[in-house]
Amino acid sequence: MDALTALLRSASVAATLVLCATAVAEDRLFFDEPVSVGSAVNSQTSEWGGSMTADGLQLFFFGKRDEGPGGTLIGADIICATRDDPNTPFDDPEAVHVVHEVSSASDDVHPFISADGRALYFTRGWSDIFVATREDAEGPFESVVPLAGVNSGLVDIMGTVSCDGTLLFFSRGPGGGVGAPRHGLDLLFAIREDLEDPLAFTDPRPVSDLDEFGPEVDSGFDEIVAALHPEGFLFYGSWPAGWGIEQRPGGHGGSDIWMAIPGTGEIVNGGPLVNSPQDEMSVQFDCGRSRLLFASNRNGGRGGADLYTSAISRNPPCTKPPAVIERHVERPRDAAEHCGDFVPGDEIAVELAIAEIRGDGEDCERVERLVVRE
Repeated sequence: MDALTALLRSASVAATLVLCATAVAEDRLFFDEPVSVGSAVNSQTSEWGGSMTADGLQLFFFGKRDEGPGGTLIGADIICATRDDPNTPFDDPEAVHVVHEVSSASDDVHPFISADGRALYFTRGWSDIFVATREDAEGPFESVVPLAGVNSGLVDIMGTVSCDGTLLFFSRGPGGGVGAPRHGLDLLFAIREDLEDPLAFTDPRPVSDLDEFGPEVDSGFDEIVAALHPEGFLFYGSWPAGWGIEQRPGGHGGSDIWMAIPGTGEIVNGGPLVNSPQDEMSVQFDCGRSRLLFASNRNGGRGGADLYTSAISRNPPCTKPPAVIERHVERPRDAAEHCGDFVPGDEIAVELAIAEIRGDGEDCERVERLVVRE
């Protein structure tokens, strides 16, 4: 077994379902209902490509802001939002700014920030991957250089790095043309040989060459923006269906988030909570909180594509409506005192709470306890 295979197999854990039957979850991950990353990030235009530092205090993404120079195709710049508490949304508009050190006259898109916040990988001009570095996570970026050992003369875009810094994933496709390449993109990876050097990657190889994932990763459709979970699961997506791009069959509509299960060769859809009838894209993994970050133009957003986050777990979500209502009846000693103008025999609902979830997956059942007084 080579070092890469050992890495991908290193942390397989079987979890016991919480608030469900004591069955073991199948060998895959599940996503909870997505929530917006915050009102200061999502605007009436579009935001894509969110990437978080491990401490959860800085979020890098790309979009349009008046203060930025913009680009030649979509006018995109890399933007940073900050917060003081990783458990709160990014809601302070004064804490959002264009990262001018990496801005250019070309589109600068899809940033990925390293866990320590010192290296920022991004795509420039929809053709090459660059990396910007800084001395510490709070300072300005001081050096911006192309990722020479990875860029090929073809289209090399959308680079992300594993949480431990050892693996780079990106998409490669044919060169030529103007604007974002929309066809013929496949996933590649490269191994980082020196963790102190953000440029030291081996020659890239196709992800489909890995026994852990197999050829099914390459669907014949475009694959872009791969993110590796620490347990070896690989998340990825495709271009928006709204661009007229044909999508992998079996989705929920639009472009979807997919997951490659290590050691099985199986590719599964992320499911109906994270995938909507619209487009989900720009998937990344939040290393500090085991959450998925992605962009979506689903209904209910602020406009265009917005950034969302979704918790990841081994527990299959229970999405059915309440199937059982259990009543607990309290009989106060003095009905007049406790029930006001109501007389004995009237039922007064004073509390409604979900008590538990029974079963799992398609067999799940929400049990609600309705407390009434008579």
